[in-house]
Amino acid sequence: MVGISPLRCGDCGARFVARTWSLTVFTHSRCPKCLRMDLNVWTEQQYWPSSFMKLMIKLGAHPWRCEYCRHNFVDFRPRLERFSFNRWRERGRAQATADPGTPKSPNSGS
Repeated sequence: MVGISPLRCGDCGARFVARTWSLTVFTHSRCPKCLRMDLNVWTEQQYWPSSFMKLMIKLGAHPWRCEYCRHNFVDFRPRLERFSFNRWRERGRAQATADPGTPKSPNSGS
């Protein structure tokens, strides 16, 4: 109720308690599943929205996609930051160098 929730890191699995809502959050869109704020855009050729989603888009809502959890949604608020695959790859490399005991996945380029 006050915006403090127990969370789990999607990358390393660590649990922590953090404030999930602040005044700046209410002005920007965030994923309803994982609460991330770096979002991409989807088009009707990539995803078949429901009738309600189509109506909201016609009224001015933005079609957002969270690339982390692959959830498509619409919201009238703007996004805070654009999702970047480069930043996602760099974070994966930084995590691999921080924990050298973790085995590398066979799909990684290094």
